[in-house]
Amino acid sequence: MATVALIIAAPPCMARPPLADYAASTGDVLSVTVFGEQQFSGTFRVGPTGTIPMPVLGNIEVGGSTLKEIADAITERFQRLIKRPMVTVALDELASERKVFVTGEAQQVGPMLLPYGATVADAVTSAGPTNIADLRYVRLTRLAEQPLTLDLSGLRTGVVTEAFIPLEYGDAIYVPRIEDRVAVLGAVNQPGESLMPVAREIRVLEAISAIGGGLTDGADTGSAMILRPGESVIH
Repeated sequence: MATVALIIAAPPCMARPPLADYAASTGDVLSVTVFGEQQFSGTFRVGPTGTIPMPVLGNIEVGGSTLKEIADAITERFQRLIKRPMVTVALDELASERKVFVTGEAQQVGPMLLPYGATVADAVTSAGPTNIADLRYVRLTRLAEQPLTLDLSGLRTGVVTEAFIPLEYGDAIYVPRIEDRVAVLGAVNQPGESLMPVAREIRVLEAISAIGGGLTDGADTGSAMILRPGESVIH
């Protein structure tokens, strides 16, 4: 991505997280034991919304939580019904695959299945980013969470600097297209920047009008400059 400023004077291999830190996900089967209360114990599959249906308690949200966190949450709920409840939670069946969706500038778009422990970088690599994919702004959208923008540009050099982010069932990954960023600063009505598609040509006056909202009354057009990375200033 190139950045042009107009100034008017005035991932990698698939690592596996340890099971103790494993976060429950859709499709997993959890074994819940409430000691001395067999009617409340059983095995439960995590549904699409990240919940398990517990007797009496109803749906318990477990998606994204560790086994200990789930046990603590169930224990807290049962304290209203049982004196000193003792609850353990074990992973009875691991959903071996994560179904995720990749869209945007990838050779393989749509749903794909990846093994447990695969990361966002693994998904993008498997999908095959195109030559005009902007890997610095890959967007991850997860159920009930705010979208997260990740810099995976290191995939092109084999070095991914983003933190390890394992996939969850149903994750949506968008790979944007490379665009040119044009900024208009100085004596304009609306200083700021905008993204332009790679194939889109834009003239200086058009940028001042469309992005900067036009010149101010005191603008000195004779002192306007164009700055480009790695190039000399254009007056």
